[in-house]
Amino acid sequence: ALALATAAHDPVEAAEDCACLTVAYFWQGAFRRCSDVLVQRLEFARRCHDPYQLRHVYTWLAMVHWFQGGFGQAEQLLDQAQAIVERLASREPMAYLHLGRGGLAHWRGNYAAAEASLREAMAIFREIGPSALVWYLGLLGLNLVTPGEGTRGPGLPGRAGDAARGPSRGHDADRGT
Repeated sequence: ALALATAAHDPVEAAEDCACLTVAYFWQGAFRRCSDVLVQRLEFARRCHDPYQLRHVYTWLAMVHWFQGGFGQAEQLLDQAQAIVERLASREPMAYLHLGRGGLAHWRGNYAAAEASLREAMAIFREIGPSALVWYLGLLGLNLVTPGEGTRGPGLPGRAGDAARGPSRGHDADRGT
């Protein structure tokens, strides 16, 4: 599909094809190939002059870097991503950026910062809809059950479910109601 889109001089389709390949290479652990296809996606996205096509490129590049220990480079890439997604009308790219920041914080062992970023991501994904939220809850759950400082302890699997449901509409333990 990528070869056809390239031959047809269709940078939007080529960028989307690269997005599909990114996920496949990432889950295979083929980080070099993933990085290469992300660089291609970046070029196609720039060619089509559509900022929305850049929505996930830098966040994905950051993930590839931190999975290989490049935490400093990952931070810089997430900052580049933020500059792009702040200008987009869709909230989904910002949620994905928060997910990325939470993932990086988790990998660095900063579980409290990870939880804050991941909860922000979940709040936005929840607004988008349950079909969006379900894909990303696992990282929050992992962060909550990882031994470390903060709010870890018994009952955390239920707390991940609480994050999925969102704020309570009835009982509010903080107010004693």
